[in-house]
Amino acid sequence: KIHSTGQITNSDIRQLYSVWRPLCQGCRVNSKENPNCFCGLVPPPNGTRKAGLWQKMPDIIHSLGPNPNEDLRVLTDTPAGLTNLGATCYANSILQCLYMNTSFRNGIFSLEPDLLKQHPVLDQLAKLFAQLHSSKMAFIDSAPFVKTLELDNGVQQDSHEFLTLFLSLLERSLTHSMVDGAKSIVQDLFRGRVSHVTRCSVCGKESDASSKMEDFYELELNIKDLNSLDESLDDYLSVEELRGENQYFCESCGKRVDATRCIKLRSLPSVLNFQLKRYVFLPKTTTKKKITSAFSFPRQLSMGNRLSDQSDSLIYELSAILIHKGTAVNSDWLRQWADNITAPLCLDNSSIQCEHGKVPFSKVNSMKRLSTTAWQMLLSKYGGGPSLSSDDYCVECLNNEAKTAVCADDYRDRKASLKQLAEAALAGNSLEGCYNGCAEKIPITLAMLMLDLQHLLDVHMEIFFQRMLQGQSETCKICSQELTEVASMEDSLRATKLKQRQNHEKLIAGKSFALNPGDKYFLVPSSWLSKWRAYVTTTGKNISSSPEPENLEAIVDSLICQKHSRLIERPLELVCKRGVITQKPSTMDGLTLISENDWMLFSEDWNVMDGKGISAEIAFRNSSVKKVAGSCEEMPISEEDLSRSVDEANDDLEARRPYIKTYPELCEDCIGERESCELMQKLSYSNENISIYFVRGKEVPKSIREASATADIDRRTSKRSRKTSFGNTISLTVSASTTIYQLKMMIWEAFGVVKENQKLHKGSVEIEGDFDTLADKNIFPGDVLWVTDTEIHENRDIVDELSEQKTNANQAEEGFRGTLLTADVAADTTKDERVLVTTRHVPAPVVLLIQCEILRPYP
Repeated sequence: KIHSTGQITNSDIRQLYSVWRPLCQGCRVNSKENPNCFCGLVPPPNGTRKAGLWQKMPDIIHSLGPNPNEDLRVLTDTPAGLTNLGATCYANSILQCLYMNTSFRNGIFSLEPDLLKQHPVLDQLAKLFAQLHSSKMAFIDSAPFVKTLELDNGVQQDSHEFLTLFLSLLERSLTHSMVDGAKSIVQDLFRGRVSHVTRCSVCGKESDASSKMEDFYELELNIKDLNSLDESLDDYLSVEELRGENQYFCESCGKRVDATRCIKLRSLPSVLNFQLKRYVFLPKTTTKKKITSAFSFPRQLSMGNRLSDQSDSLIYELSAILIHKGTAVNSDWLRQWADNITAPLCLDNSSIQCEHGKVPFSKVNSMKRLSTTAWQMLLSKYGGGPSLSSDDYCVECLNNEAKTAVCADDYRDRKASLKQLAEAALAGNSLEGCYNGCAEKIPITLAMLMLDLQHLLDVHMEIFFQRMLQGQSETCKICSQELTEVASMEDSLRATKLKQRQNHEKLIAGKSFALNPGDKYFLVPSSWLSKWRAYVTTTGKNISSSPEPENLEAIVDSLICQKHSRLIERPLELVCKRGVITQKPSTMDGLTLISENDWMLFSEDWNVMDGKGISAEIAFRNSSVKKVAGSCEEMPISEEDLSRSVDEANDDLEARRPYIKTYPELCEDCIGERESCELMQKLSYSNENISIYFVRGKEVPKSIREASATADIDRRTSKRSRKTSFGNTISLTVSASTTIYQLKMMIWEAFGVVKENQKLHKGSVEIEGDFDTLADKNIFPGDVLWVTDTEIHENRDIVDELSEQKTNANQAEEGFRGTLLTADVAADTTKDERVLVTTRHVPAPVVLLIQCEILRPYP
């Protein structure tokens, strides 16, 4: 219109600059298309935002989320950590200690490639050590190694038992190596020898067994009533008097006599492991008790005077300690101004000005309309400019844009038509269809020039086309008529889409709107709405390329079951916030509510018969009544309900829950059958992630309850443990067969909350029954659970729980049974929970102290 008449009216300005759009209120996000919309930039009165000037707690650093640089280690000589796969911290800690032993690490690195191919455990250990050594990541995934050993990452184990069995497995595997240093690396580093000497107090002779030497890989030390490592070693090597009923039968004397018994250290390894016995057995209760008293150890330890053949140069140096303690584990300027504590330096409107110093309508998405008062306040505080009023629209730009818009829609078709016309002329053919013989009228030389100078078409398309038609050929009336018909059809389609966009502005934006009890609504599939939005928002040269949505009447008919004539699809859930009822948005699933006016316009646009459609209304029910939506009795709604204030509505929603009542009602039989099949498929999962929030304090944040109740099954979850303002969160790897007891043990390991004190919830429902599985409780991959600490029961170490399991006579201890660690090893692997200390002999002096009942996750 502007291009043909050359005139610009106030109505044109209001349309092009979107001035006609109403002042928006209640949008969840800011609408760029509406210069009168400030939603998302400025919160409602007394409201807050998550970030910027109106944030409740201006914690900029926290709002940025986890720092990705923390996943990288600064220097390669800085040790990298190992990921905890749930309950694999005991293995991770042992692997870290072994890796930090350079002699052991070099021995693994020296193994032959053929040997690594034959022994998967050695191969994975070498790869893991290589990653710890040279990877740029701050932590390494230990899953391949754990999987190769066939360890259950959901079950806690004794790290001392793991070390013993793992060294035994390595010792057997390394015997096949042809590298001398690597073949006996375990024995050379960790094996020592002791003898148990019994001496007769009468004749002074030692027993025959006293000369027998036994291999050891660690020394098990008592710590009860002892305060230091030196005292424990003195106790370990002390002489025991055999008197009274404990007298020794001497072969030389031929009778029972008093005697002494002691342990003598014959030889010590380069790396000396001490296992501290942190538990003592209580005969009266047949249970174990953990010793929690303080225990000290030196940085350097002299062992020369404790050998049977004393030496002055046997000095060990502390190398590592493994210990488990407690818990484990322009509008642009406005946007910058609203989103940051510190505003931009000054106002800058130059980015939305054209070369003529005015405002082109193409910049309407980059600006907002302010009142004169608001503009003066911002200008006086921040300075800048220039000031742009409603009279600063650019007439010259509007005319140019109008001319460009007229030519742009059919530019591509004209270019393709011209090329096809030239090719037909060169071939001497008469094109049928839309060209109707026009090619015969074009000279060959001009056709060749058209093909040789295709690159000129982009610059001189209009001039070239006019010269070709006007100067060299006659106008084809049939072609002109057909082009006119196509243009008319596109103009009609363009007008139809524009009308629908204006009639359904809120539906186009996909924004939620307030639902009022007593009003009539209609339901349409969310997927159909998404296709309709894509269809009506496609404009320009692609206006006819987007597919038209399916017939709306047929879609509505498909939602009614033929057997019961009821609705077979559920509406999307309702959300109550600040006294306002809205519907949860979705682009694919469920049925979406639209207003009665929108449905009437849809029926007119898509030729839906009168009486068709699925109507609905908002009704209330008591929270204590548990009935499904669409089948419960409607509670009466009076006029007083509709006129209540927001605060009164909030109080009312505590006792009454809104739901969508549909006409026809929901067909629970058909829906139940379909959902049962879908549920069975969703509950057949393995090694998937769920998130656990540890909520500190008595009040559970509403955001956590909502996230737990509405977790997305297909959502990807982060495996990193994070701290939040309300507590901690961690991702755990579980399966459908994981029991609630096993889950609580993982939570115990992660947060240090004993299982008896855990109150585990999904949404508002408490999860009980330790022997039920996650599938029994309808817990899916990606679900968000939250747990609180009742603090009723006394805190204790998680080892206590494992020890009670091991000492329970009614339960056979599994331990590492079924893993590669117990292959070709005797079944008797029962061990007391102890603490392991390792030292290393000079000239490569190291000491390793490990308190390894249960270890915290690494790193």
